[in-house]
Amino acid sequence: MDTSARNHTITRLAMAALAVFILCRQSGAIEGFHFVAEQTLPGTTPLCMTALGEKGLVVLDGQSNTLQFLDTDLVSGSRVTIDPTSGVEARAIAALAYDGQRGEILALDTKRRAVHVFTIKGDFHETIALNVSGPGKLDDPGYLAVDENGILYIADPGDDDVKVFTRQGIYLVTMQKALNREGKRPDFKPTGVALRPDGTLAVVDMAERCIQIFTRDGTHRYRVRLEGDFSRLEHLVAGANSEYISLDTRRQRIYKWDHVGVLSTVFGTKGTGRGQFHSLAAIATDNAGRAVILDTKQSKLQTFGFDQPCRGIGSATPPPYHHVRFAREWRPNRTLVAMLPEGDLSFDSRERRLYLRGSDGEQVFTDRRLRDVSAACMCDGLIYAFDRGSHGVFAFRIDSGELVYHFGAGRQEGNLDDVVRMLPGEANTLFLADQDDTRVKIFSRDGIFATSFGVKGNELDKEISHLTDMTWYQGNLAVLDGARELVHIFDTGGRFLRNIPLPLPEGSVDLAAIDTDPNGFLVLLDRKRPRILVLDHDGEVSYQFGSRGKRVFDWSRPTGLAVHDDGTLNLLDDAKPSRVLVYALETPGAVSQAAIAVDRDDRRTAMARLGPFLAALGTGSMDPTRENARGAVVAIKADQKFRNILSNLQREVAQTVLGQWLHAHPGSVEARMALAQSLRKAKQVEEAVLVLQAAPQRQGDSRCAVLLARYKSELDNSGRAQSIVTIDSCDVPRLLPALSQTYFDQPVIALTVSNTGGRPTPPGVATFFAKAVMDNPTETPVPALPPFSTQTIACRATFNRNILTYVETTRLSAHVQVKFGKGRNVVMAESHAGFELQGRNSIDWNQEDMVTCFVTTKDPDIQVFLRRALSAAEEQTIQADLDPYLYKALTLFDAMQSIDLYYMPDPTQPFNYSRLSGDGLIDYVQYPRETLVRQSGDCDDLAVLYASLLEGAGIPTVLVTSPGHIFVAFMLKNGRQSVDALGLKQDHLVEYNGNVYVPVETTLLGNPFVTAWRVAADTILKHRANDKIGFIDLREAWQHYKTVSLPPHDQEVPIPARSVLGLLLRRELDALNLKQIEKRLAVYKRWLEREPDNQSLLILLARSYGEVGVFDLAQEYADRAMAVSPTNQTVYQVLGNLAFMQNDYAGASDWFLKADAISHTAAIQINLALTYLKDGKLVPARKAFAEAKRLDPALVSGYPELIQLLE
Repeated sequence: MDTSARNHTITRLAMAALAVFILCRQSGAIEGFHFVAEQTLPGTTPLCMTALGEKGLVVLDGQSNTLQFLDTDLVSGSRVTIDPTSGVEARAIAALAYDGQRGEILALDTKRRAVHVFTIKGDFHETIALNVSGPGKLDDPGYLAVDENGILYIADPGDDDVKVFTRQGIYLVTMQKALNREGKRPDFKPTGVALRPDGTLAVVDMAERCIQIFTRDGTHRYRVRLEGDFSRLEHLVAGANSEYISLDTRRQRIYKWDHVGVLSTVFGTKGTGRGQFHSLAAIATDNAGRAVILDTKQSKLQTFGFDQPCRGIGSATPPPYHHVRFAREWRPNRTLVAMLPEGDLSFDSRERRLYLRGSDGEQVFTDRRLRDVSAACMCDGLIYAFDRGSHGVFAFRIDSGELVYHFGAGRQEGNLDDVVRMLPGEANTLFLADQDDTRVKIFSRDGIFATSFGVKGNELDKEISHLTDMTWYQGNLAVLDGARELVHIFDTGGRFLRNIPLPLPEGSVDLAAIDTDPNGFLVLLDRKRPRILVLDHDGEVSYQFGSRGKRVFDWSRPTGLAVHDDGTLNLLDDAKPSRVLVYALETPGAVSQAAIAVDRDDRRTAMARLGPFLAALGTGSMDPTRENARGAVVAIKADQKFRNILSNLQREVAQTVLGQWLHAHPGSVEARMALAQSLRKAKQVEEAVLVLQAAPQRQGDSRCAVLLARYKSELDNSGRAQSIVTIDSCDVPRLLPALSQTYFDQPVIALTVSNTGGRPTPPGVATFFAKAVMDNPTETPVPALPPFSTQTIACRATFNRNILTYVETTRLSAHVQVKFGKGRNVVMAESHAGFELQGRNSIDWNQEDMVTCFVTTKDPDIQVFLRRALSAAEEQTIQADLDPYLYKALTLFDAMQSIDLYYMPDPTQPFNYSRLSGDGLIDYVQYPRETLVRQSGDCDDLAVLYASLLEGAGIPTVLVTSPGHIFVAFMLKNGRQSVDALGLKQDHLVEYNGNVYVPVETTLLGNPFVTAWRVAADTILKHRANDKIGFIDLREAWQHYKTVSLPPHDQEVPIPARSVLGLLLRRELDALNLKQIEKRLAVYKRWLEREPDNQSLLILLARSYGEVGVFDLAQEYADRAMAVSPTNQTVYQVLGNLAFMQNDYAGASDWFLKADAISHTAAIQINLALTYLKDGKLVPARKAFAEAKRLDPALVSGYPELIQLLE
C-alpha cells in the first residue's frame, strides 16, 4: 500500500470513529461502548444468526446453504451443510433462535410456514409444521423467540401480530394490543421479539415507536416508550436487567435503552469501517454481555462492549404455568357417547348395543329399546345411559352387562327429553342436563325423581338461554349457556349463586362443551375458531390452544371434550371419520395460582390461594419438597409485595425450606433470589450476599449476579461491614514420598479460604503442618481477600526424611491455619485435614516424568556395583572403533545378567494397566538398590535400575514409553558411524534432540544385548508412526522431579563376579559384530546350499540368528524348516522362542502349545510357564509349571526362580 492510500485509510477510519462518538454525544447517551473485534466471512451471504451462549454463535449462509459456527471471539469453527433431503432453503429462513434448554438451533422458514430444528452441531433434526388455518395462520413471519419450555413466539408483520405455538407446533394464542376506548384495535407493527427474565415477551412496535410487553397467555401489560431518533427498528435483545438493544436497519445504527426506555447508547453509521454498516441483519449478545452485529452485504460480524454489559437470557425463563402436549389419537368405530375416566362408551344404533372400551378390554350392554344414546355416566358399579329414542335412562351392571332398571320415560314431572350430560352427585344422586327443557333434573341413583331447576330466558342472571353442557365446579354445578356466553353456578340444591361471564376475544364463538380440570380450572370448547379455552376462577382466559388444519393434532369439527383427574384432555373431532385426540394438559395448582395473582397485584386471590400453605408454615416445620419450595418462593414474593403478610415464624420456616432445597438443587434461581430477598428484608444483608454468591453460573441468566451487585453496594454504603474468614476446605491429594522434595516449589495442597464479611482483609499467611513427617509448619503467603470472596491457595509443604520410611499407604492428619492482620485486628481460622500418604515406592503414571525420582545415580550401592562392573570391562580387548558409551552400556547390561537378575511382571499393577487408567492409579516402582537386592523386577523396575547405572557412568539416558511399556535408550558418543563397522542396520538407532540413541529392552535379561537392542528398536519403529512413543529425558525431568535420597540400609547388594562378567562380555562382543557372525555361519550356509532340505541345518541357522537378534533371517530359516517337516516339535519350539524374544508372548504360547500337542514334555511345559509368566498370566503359568514338575522333577529343580514364583 502506498503512503497516500495508507493515509487515506487512516483518515477514513478516524472519521468513522469520530462520527460514532459525535452521534453518541448528540443523543445524550450516558453509557460508553467500545469496539472489541470483527470477523469477515468471505465468500458467504450471511442472512441471520443467533447466540449459542458459551458455545459462541451460529450464522446461516444463504449462498452455500450452510450453518457457520464461531466461538465467542468470532473465530470461525465448523461449517455444516444443511441436509438437502430436509428441504430447508437458507434463503427462506427469516430468523434463528437458540433453545438452550434442549441444545437446539431453531430456524423460522417463511416459505414453508415452519420451524426447522437443528442440533447444536448443526445436524438437521426435524421440522415443526405451523401451516394452520384460522386465527393461527401465519402470513409473513419474520422474527422468532423461544422460552424454557420450548414455546415459540413468532412475530408476523404480515398480520401485525405475534403468534404463539408449542414445541410440537400446537397453536396457542395470537398476541395483539388491547382494544381502545372506541372498541377498535390499535395499529401494531411488530418487528422484533425477545423474552424478558420474568418470562414476559417484549415486542418492538414501530406503530407506536415503543416496546410492547405481553404476558405469555397473550395479555397486553404495558408499553415502554423508546427515546431516540430512529427510523425503522428491527430485531430485539432483552437483557437480564430488562435493558433492550435493537437495530435501525435504515440508518444503520445500534440503539440501547434501559428498562424504562431511556436511551443509554447509540452508535453506527453507513460505511465499511469499524462501527460502520451497510446492511444490518441481526444482533445477538455473547456471554460477556457484548453485542455482536451481523452485516449481510459486507459479510461481516462486529463485536462491541458496553460499560454496562447486556447479558441476554436466551431461553432461560421461568417455566410457564400452563402447558399442553399432544399425546396420541385414536379412532372410534362407533358413535362415541362419553369419554369417561374408566373407559370410552360408544353406541351402535344398528345392533342397539353399548360398548365400554377400557384397559381390561371391551364390555357389551344391550337392550332392544336402545335407539339413540346421547349421554352416560358411571358410578357404583353401574353404567347410566340416556336414550333419546325412548326418553329414558338405562342402568346396566358393569361386571355382568345385566340391565338393572329403566327410568325417566313418560309424561310425569320427571320426564326426560334430550339429555346432553349426566353427572353423578353426592348423596346417591344423578344430575341430568335436559337441553330441550332447559332444566337440570335430579334423580336418585335407583331412578326416583327428586327435583329440577332452571329457568329459560336471557334477561335475569339465573335464566338459561341454551343449556349447552354442565360440569362440577368447586363443589357446585357449572352450567354452560352457549347462547349467552356465560357459565351459571348453582349449588347442589338448585339455588342460583352467580354467573361467570366469559370475556372472550372479539369475534363470534360457538361454545359447545365444558369440563373442570384437576386444579379447578374451567375448560371450554369453542367450535367456531376452534380452540380450547382454560378459564381461571374469575372467568379470565388464562390459556388457550387449538386450530384447524391437516396436522395430526389439528381439528376439523370438534364437538366434545372430557378432562380426567390425571389432567388428560380428550377431544372428540367428529369429522369423517371421527377421532379422539388425547392431550396432556398442565395447569397451575393453588400455589401457582397464587403466584399469578401476586404478579397481577391481586392480593385477595393471592391470599386465598396461599391460605393453606401459610397455615402449614405456621406449624413451625415443613419438608423441603419441590411443592413446598415453590410455595415458599411465592409466599416470600407476596410478603415483599403486600407488606408483611408473613409472621416471623412463617418467614423463618420459609427460609429454612429454601435453604434445604438449594442444598439439594443449587441451580434453582427463583428459590435463591427469594431466599436472598427475604434475608435482606430481615436486615441480614451479608447472609443474603452469601446465598447469591453461592449460585452456580447459569448460561444466559444473570439475575442472581445483578441482585448480588446491588446488595454488595448496599452493604458497602451501610458501614456495617467486617471481615469474617473461614476455611472452606483443605484438599490434600494422595501424597507420594518420591515427590516429597517437589511439594514446596510445586505445591499440590489446595486450601480454600472465604471472606464472608463485607470488609476486605489485609494480606495474610497460611500454614500447613503434618507432625509425623514434618519438622516445622510451612508458610504460604495469602493475598488480601475482597469482601464476599473465595480464593483457593496452593499451600507449600516441606517434609523430612521420615516420609520415606512408610512402606504402605497410611492415613495422617495435618493442622491448617490461615491468619490475616496483626494484634487486635488479627482475623484467623484453623482446621484439620486428613490425607493419605502412599508407600515410598508409589508412583502415579499420570505424572510419568516422576519416574526419574527413582533413578538414584548417586546411591552408594549403585556406585559400588557400577565401579566393579566397569573395572571388569577394562580387562577385555575390544576393537578400537567401538563407541565407548556402547561398550559401557553393554557391560552394565551384562553386569545385571551376571547376578542372575531376571524380569518378573507385576501381576497386580502392571505398567500398562496403570497407564491406561484415567483416574491416576498408583503403581509400585522399586528403587534400584531394592531391585539389586531382590534380583528381580518388572519392566519399570529394570528400566529404572539400568538408567541409574547408565547415568552413573556418565552416559546421557532417556526412558522410552510405548503403549503399556517402558524401557531405556542411551546416547552414542560418536553418533551413527559407531555402528557402521559392526555391520548393524541404521534403523536400529533412534534420534532424539539431535543425538543418536541405542534403545534397550531391559526385560530381555538372559538374552544377548544385541537382542534387547533389536527388540527395543522394533518397538519404536512399530509405535512411532502412530505417535505413541514418548521420551522422558532424565536430565530435563530432574529440573522438576528431584531424585530421592534414600536413608541408609543394612542389606547386602550383590556384586558382579569378574569371571562371569568376562565370559558374558566376550560373548556379547562376538554377537555384536554381525560381520564376525556371518563369517562363523558361512560354512553352514554352504553346506545348506548342497542340502537345502536339511532340517537340522535350518534349525541351527534359525537359532543362531535368533540369539543375536537377527529375527528376519531367523524367521526365514525356521519357516523353511517347517515346510520340510511340519510335524517336528523342535521347529515349533524354535518358532516359539523367536516370538518370545520379540515379546510376542501370545504368539509364543501358541507355538509351544502346538509343540506340546506333538510331544508332551517337561521342557515344553517350562517354556509355556515362562511365557505365561512374562504375559502376566499367573494361573496358566502355575498350571504349566506343575505339569512340568510332574513329568520331570529333576529338570524343574534347575529353575529355582520359577519355583519361588510359581509354587
